[in-house]
This record gives sequence, structure tokens and C-alpha cells, in this order.
Amino acid sequence: MFGIGLETSVKRQMLDKVRMNASAFPVLAQISSVFARNAADCVRDYLGSMTETVGSNFSVKRYGAFIDNTPMPAMIGVLATEDDRGAAAISLEPRFANIITDLAMGGDMPDLDELEGRTPTAIDCALAGSLVDHLLETFDDVMVAACGRSIGRLSCKRFEHVPVLVDIAPERSELIAFQVSLEIGETMEPASFELLVPIGMFDPVRARLQYSTAPMTDEEHQKWTDHMGEVARVAPLPMRAELARITMRLSELANLKPGQVVRLPSANVGDIRLCVKAGREGRVVGSGRLGTAKNLKAVKLNDQLDPDFLEPLAG
Repeated sequence: MFGIGLETSVKRQMLDKVRMNASAFPVLAQISSVFARNAADCVRDYLGSMTETVGSNFSVKRYGAFIDNTPMPAMIGVLATEDDRGAAAISLEPRFANIITDLAMGGDMPDLDELEGRTPTAIDCALAGSLVDHLLETFDDVMVAACGRSIGRLSCKRFEHVPVLVDIAPERSELIAFQVSLEIGETMEPASFELLVPIGMFDPVRARLQYSTAPMTDEEHQKWTDHMGEVARVAPLPMRAELARITMRLSELANLKPGQVVRLPSANVGDIRLCVKAGREGRVVGSGRLGTAKNLKAVKLNDQLDPDFLEPLAG
């Protein structure tokens, strides 16, 4: 009997083992972190109570393992997209559900331990459902920001208190689970929830999830380009007018005295190079000739500045 039980256990572990490695999708870590932070803002606004994120994580798990490991009575929201092409779930920790009901109805969070184990009511579901929809809007915004498009905006259709009745995916299907831990109120009551999205729902953005960092959308790239162009256009750029360059021995340089004349090549007197500080040697961007303006020495341009240098700043 022991051998049979062990064999069954090993088979179960093999069946429950996930095949996908979450590390292959680095952007999921970014999505998880930003979603957790924004979720705290969402809960704070909805409940009117101080809320802070204390932890966030994401993992891959089997749907069947999630159902088997969720105790009753549960508080699992069944989620669906507007066109019913995708289904997901959100599991609220019972303590979190009790906090939502109490604060949403104007309470001050009594001894939550006394409420542990009670079956959620229709009022609990209604109040939690409104908050869940706000959290799902936040999640969709994070997905669009990270991947450039939505995987389908989800909304809460109903709550199930018996896990096996959730039925959003085949038992062996894999889910991305986003876990968020919060502290709510002045007493910093711990609360947590878990958003579970079938991997298949990420197919429209799977390629973008494989970047080491989330790529910019075309609109974001254009905004960034315009912004950096504006920054470059107003940045100070040192310029010098260089009349000529000569070569001198070190011994001659050491013997220079006040009043001594240093001769310049006559051919260069009318051809002054305009240089900007770009790189170690600087860059010649134009030429001019020596003149005066309002009793001050000046340089008058001979032609247009180097178009290759100015091209990145065009527009």
C-alpha cells in the first residue's frame, strides 16, 4: 500500500509540474511589480484607507493545483473579457474580503479573527466585485503600458465559494499567477489577493513579453524622440573659433616671453574654423573669417554649418 501511495504521489507531482519557465518572459516581472504598486493605490482610493504594497510576485502554476490548494469557503471571482473569448480568476484572501466589506460600509475593522471562516454573503460579493473591477482596469492599463496592447479587458462576472465550481480552464492548463500582498489601515492589517490568467490569454503579446525590458510603442517612441530632441536643442554647447594651429618645439615654448610675436600661417588668417565640444578632439562644424561687430572681434560665417552634425536635431 505504501508503494502504491508513493507511486500515485510521484505521478501527481509529475502531472502538476509546469512546463513553462516564467524567466523566459522578463517583462512579467515588470508587470507584476507595477501592478502591485498600482493595486495599492486602487484599494486606497476605493476604501478610503491607508494601503501599502508589501510584496509582489508572479509564478506559473497548474489550474488543477490552484483549485486543490484553495480552502473553503473561498472568495474567487470568475472573470471574463467583454467578448467572452478569455476567462480568468481572482482569489481574495478571506481576511481581505472581510476588510473590504467592513471599510466599504464605514466600519473600522473590528477583530477580524472573529470573522474568519464565515461564508461570504451577497453584500460581500457586491462590495468586493466593485473593487475587483477597479483592480482589473488597473491591470489592463499596466499591460497596455508594458506591451503596447491589451490582452482583453476583464471584469468580474460572479464569485464562487467552492473552488471546483470556478471552471475557467482545463485542469492541466497553466496559469500566470500574480500575487499581491498589502497592508491596510492604521493597524496595517495584512491582506492579499492572487490574479490568475491562463497563459493562452497572453498569446497576443507573447513576443513583447520576451524582451529584457518592455519595448516602447510607436507612440511612446515618438514622444521620447521629440522630448530628447527638445532637450538637445536647449542644451548648452561650447563653441570656439580657431584661427590656426601651429607646431612648436618644447624648448621654443619654454623660451616665450611677454611681447614676443608668434607667427601664424598667412593662408589660415581668412579661414577660421568653428568647433564644438563633441568628443575628445571636438568637431569642426563650419568656417568663417575674422571681422568686428560693435567694436568687438567677431567671426562671420562663410557657409552653412555642417548638415550632418545638425541632422539629428532637425525638426
